Amino acid sequence: MKKKAAIIAGMLMLGSLSFSASRANESIESSLGNLEKQLSNLQNMEDRKFAEEEAKANAAGQKLAEYQKISDAIDEKISEIDSNADRSIFGREMKETKRKYKVLKKDLEKQMAQLQKTVDSFEMIKSLRNE
Repeated sequence: MKKKAAIIAGMLMLGSLSFSASRANESIESSLGNLEKQLSNLQNMEDRKFAEEEAKANAAGQKLAEYQKISDAIDEKISEIDSNADRSIFGREMKETKRKYKVLKKDLEKQMAQLQKTVDSFEMIKSLRNE
């Protein structure tokens, strides 16, 4: 009788250990699945953010090219005023216009610097991703 009770108790213990081990395996597999899903979600979010930053950098690059053309045109106007201001009846007004062009160019250069930062930041992100 004691032998039967010991065998039954042993079988019950083995059964509970087996049940416990299968539950642990399920828990590990479930945890692994959750982690893989989280990693996949993070990768998708990173890819979307990268595409967003790339679009911003491309737009900034295009605007920078436009602003460079405007800056070159301003330089030409300033040069033109410099060569004509002393010979013009409206020399004083031309010099005032030149001053306004220089103020405009300074503002333009600030905006260009900001756009360049956007482009540079994206290039750094891109290099970190090895793309």
